[in-house]
Amino acid sequence: MKNYKKNYEYYKVKKVDSIKQLLEFAVSDAGNKIAFKYKEDKQVKEVTYNEFKDDVYSLGTALSSIKMTSAHIAVIGENSYNWLTVYLSVLKSNGVIVPIDKELPLKDIINVLENSDSEVLFYSEKFSNCINEIHEKLPKIKYFIGFSNTKSSNNILSYKDFVESGRKLYKNGDTSYSSIEGDPNELRLLVYTSGTTGMAKGVMLSEHNLVSLVYYGLQVSTVYDSCLSVLPYHHTYEAVAGILVALHHHSCICINDSLKAVLKNLQLYKPDYIYLVPAFVELFYKKIWANAEEGKKTFALKLMIKLSNFLRIFGIDLRKKLFKSIHEAFGGNLVKIVTGGAPIRPELGKFFDSIGINLINGYGITECSPLVSANRDYFNDCSTVGIPLPCVELKFENVTPEGDGEICVKGDTVMLGYYKNEKLTKEVLQNGWFKTGDYGRMNEKGQLLITGRKKNLIVLENGKNVFPEEIENYIKEQEQNGALLVTGKWGSGKTYLMRQIERKLNQGPQYLMAVVSLFGIEDTNTLTKKVKEAVVYAQTFNKAEKSGKGHIAKGVNVVKQLSEKVAAFGELFDFGKIKKIAKSANMLLSIDVYDFLPIEKEVYCIVAGEEQPVKKKLVLVFDDFERCKIGVIDLLGIINTYVEDKGIKTVIIASEDNIKDEENYKTFTKKVVERTVKLDVEYRRIQQEMIGNYKAKTSEYTEFLKTESPKLFQVFEESETRNLRTFKSCLIDFERVYELWCRLKLPTDGMGGALYVFAAYLFEVKGGNYKKLNEYDEYTFNFLERTSEDKKRKSPPWQTIQDDENSKYKRYNAQYRIQPLIRWMIEGEWDEQRIKTALRQRFSVKETAPEREVLDKAFWELSQEIIDRGLPQVLQQAYDGKLTTDDYVALLGRLDDFRKIGVPIQCDVDDARMIQGFHNRKAKIIKGDICEERGHRRLMRDEEETRLTPQEQTLNKEIEKFQDQWPYLMNEIFFMDYLKNPTYEKGLAAKSIVLVCFDDELLTAFLSAYKEANISEQQEMLTTLKEISFRGGVVERDETDIETTRKNFEKLENALHSEAEHANDTVKKFYANRHLEVVKQIRQKL
Repeated sequence: MKNYKKNYEYYKVKKVDSIKQLLEFAVSDAGNKIAFKYKEDKQVKEVTYNEFKDDVYSLGTALSSIKMTSAHIAVIGENSYNWLTVYLSVLKSNGVIVPIDKELPLKDIINVLENSDSEVLFYSEKFSNCINEIHEKLPKIKYFIGFSNTKSSNNILSYKDFVESGRKLYKNGDTSYSSIEGDPNELRLLVYTSGTTGMAKGVMLSEHNLVSLVYYGLQVSTVYDSCLSVLPYHHTYEAVAGILVALHHHSCICINDSLKAVLKNLQLYKPDYIYLVPAFVELFYKKIWANAEEGKKTFALKLMIKLSNFLRIFGIDLRKKLFKSIHEAFGGNLVKIVTGGAPIRPELGKFFDSIGINLINGYGITECSPLVSANRDYFNDCSTVGIPLPCVELKFENVTPEGDGEICVKGDTVMLGYYKNEKLTKEVLQNGWFKTGDYGRMNEKGQLLITGRKKNLIVLENGKNVFPEEIENYIKEQEQNGALLVTGKWGSGKTYLMRQIERKLNQGPQYLMAVVSLFGIEDTNTLTKKVKEAVVYAQTFNKAEKSGKGHIAKGVNVVKQLSEKVAAFGELFDFGKIKKIAKSANMLLSIDVYDFLPIEKEVYCIVAGEEQPVKKKLVLVFDDFERCKIGVIDLLGIINTYVEDKGIKTVIIASEDNIKDEENYKTFTKKVVERTVKLDVEYRRIQQEMIGNYKAKTSEYTEFLKTESPKLFQVFEESETRNLRTFKSCLIDFERVYELWCRLKLPTDGMGGALYVFAAYLFEVKGGNYKKLNEYDEYTFNFLERTSEDKKRKSPPWQTIQDDENSKYKRYNAQYRIQPLIRWMIEGEWDEQRIKTALRQRFSVKETAPEREVLDKAFWELSQEIIDRGLPQVLQQAYDGKLTTDDYVALLGRLDDFRKIGVPIQCDVDDARMIQGFHNRKAKIIKGDICEERGHRRLMRDEEETRLTPQEQTLNKEIEKFQDQWPYLMNEIFFMDYLKNPTYEKGLAAKSIVLVCFDDELLTAFLSAYKEANISEQQEMLTTLKEISFRGGVVERDETDIETTRKNFEKLENALHSEAEHANDTVKKFYANRHLEVVKQIRQKL
């Protein structure tokens, strides 16, 4: 196999400095050789290089006779020998040739003619009638010369007569044209590139640009004796890389007369090589395999390819013999296909190489004359676009983290600029470097890889740069062999990317993309309906959405258009079938119109600015594949009906890491999916960019995020979710906490820890890794549940639970847990007053007195001096009931630690006073005299190893019970408040609460309120009491609480019984008995 792994010497090529020299070399070296073959009057006509030069000089002399050798001369029409004669005549002169795309609308043709300052227009027969109508509207153009005109009139001339007039002058010794020596650095070719909006750009190329391309292009990739010229001449790819290169090599140029006749002309002219665009190559490739399949020779073709490749390893090349029928279909001599203008699939290169045709891919742009790089005959990798031409330099700007940068080109082939557009020229041409707008990179072998267009570059929500070309190329291919799979981890931007492509495609005239979310779909009927809904929405609402009207207005607008154009939508809904089924108005109303909507390869759409619906090719996108509840096999089977049976372009979006039925998925996707596009995520880089680009309200918050970023990165990794949206939500949400923190003027040394814990809880909340214990904001989180390994591991004696190593979040510390913030994450309610209280309680500047240091400092940071000074004061605060519940726990932990380690305690510890102080504190909290957030601190102590006294252990258990019963105690306070004013609204709220015990205080308050209430209020009080739960939620109630509740309901029953017996009023007696029955029912439930 002759395919080098590295580059080799450039081919030797004769140097040319001008178009005149190029023609003279061709005539001197191959004057009698056939230069052109083309059809005329159903006959193949041949023109030698001598004859061609004669025609060029004759036309040039004719132009000289009307003083137009320095003019701007336009030419429009189909590929033809006359077109090329005009082209070379002007290039050889001092004039400027302006090729015009024959497919442009008339208004754009006029714009090009006016903008280019053309004074002469050559045109084919197709444009004769058009020119007769508009020539008076083009005052700048002095001569209109028609290739098919039989006679001349005024300034509308016959091409044949015009050339013959010049031929006579030239034969009679007129050297006014032949003697012209143009400046090679002046404008010679003015090419208008197709613009997406507004006026196309006029690219100015000099003669030096053109001959440099020819000379250096042939050094990289050679050509052969004859070529079939297929591509339009107004493109520089064919006009320069094709025609001028062939002329310099003295090839025979066979002019293709119709795109439909390419294969016929290959057999007719039997060329050695051909310039094509990838779409043609794809067509050839598919036709070869289709013919093989039709003749039942697919297996034989595959086998011969394997055999051929094997033999070539040993230097045996039988490709011409093995694939004789294919070669004969291409004329028998074809050895090379040169492609450009779009990416080409590498497998095509391998296939054509296997059958004996070299497929050479290159990269170019009009502004570079047009070639920038090309693969070589024996250093060829179609996944790249080859090596740069020897005359150009490349550099890459704005390089993405993926290594792709905008390709900038400098060298002999770079344009002069844009015609009459200095501003745009300065934007793209700087210090000789042309910014192509294409992104790419070099591989280790020095070959250029194109990764996308700058204008097509999509920046995903996660910050990653991607190019949509691979997906768009799949959609635009004429044929398909399966679906396209777009895969990547959650948060990699798959859905966002498809939405950008959807918006782009649906605004165009050819395609309609409908996106179907598979999230939560459980059965095939629902999926089928979802597909139809997505298609109808895309067909109709795309236009309505642009109007900016409300949803109702959009719907009315769409329905109105559909009703007006019902005839055109005959293929959309089968109305006849609906009418037959719906024999009555009521039955018609019950029909689901989606049942009668066929999903086909092409569908009608409402398009802005179009009076009638437009037919577009349908593209289906199935998103959230891994979140669908239909089995993998069934789901892929349904998708395949759209792919294979209906031939609809189909894209599947999936996070393969999250697919449960992995075995079946891998087996069956191979049968449905043709190719895969994978989006990778560089999380750390994206996180850094998110923080760096975050638009904070203050620069201080930005600096805070940068400083604390390691904690954020760590918690992101530990969360194991890889969810960048949650990461960004953390930056946004914590800014609100940061602002409040600053307003409260709290010390900032604890803010980093608070951010870490805040982020940990946010990731867990977003991931749904928590359970609600009851209706009173009591939640438990999975990551806080100690594993069996955690339980086996003994904590150091100085650690309390919030300091113990967490199995998931290594920096987790419960002292930074702010309960109202967690409630905000889960329930969405920002209770600023509670958040302020919690932040002040945890982070306010407390006296730097030793008593706080004893509780707050890490154990190893304490000194005997701090303990001796601080512990007596802490104990006094405990006796006085001035410590929070968390502080009481911390104090007990410290006492246990001191005793275990043997730290001397220089003061007495009065356990009884400490317990009484806690009871006083607890009573004030229950009465509402003290506002304190529920404590969460717990001791992690083995009862056998603890040095706490029995009284201290009792106190610890009381504190734990109080913490557990905290919400229920708050409920008791709420219920007591309700009894003071038993309104309907408060009663409604009280019905859903949970109480641990119906104690004496509640009984007394209830009876007091009952006696003072009227019958309606009494009825409401009993109804509320019946709805209250006395089961205690998750709290283990003491038998005392249970017994107290039972006894007090018995007392309440007796009281109401007495009330009924002593009631004098019949109505009061009736309701008293009803209320008594309610209490009995409550007792039975207990």
